[in-house]
Amino acid sequence: MECELHAATVRGMPAVVQAVVLGDGEPSLSAVLWPMSPELSDTTLQAAVDAANARLPDYAQVRRWVRSTHPFTAESGLATANGRPRRDAIAERHAASLHAVAAA
Repeated sequence: MECELHAATVRGMPAVVQAVVLGDGEPSLSAVLWPMSPELSDTTLQAAVDAANARLPDYAQVRRWVRSTHPFTAESGLATANGRPRRDAIAERHAASLHAVAAA
């Protein structure tokens, strides 16, 4: 539940349409982001994460993020029929890229 509150802060940034924050119980939080536009640079997305982090306490800040491969929709399998992100499916689909970012 706590990660959902952090995701709402990240989604509140103009560059981010959808965000899921993962890592409850982990040393740091990670996020999977779907940008407002596919043309947005990683620098712009990092600025959005930095702006969100400025509003959050240290323990709640997103330390790593990846760009989603698809929007969080029922058609992509990343959301329920009513539009709620499927956190398990998002984590599974992006596990390799999240692991690579964590190792960097």
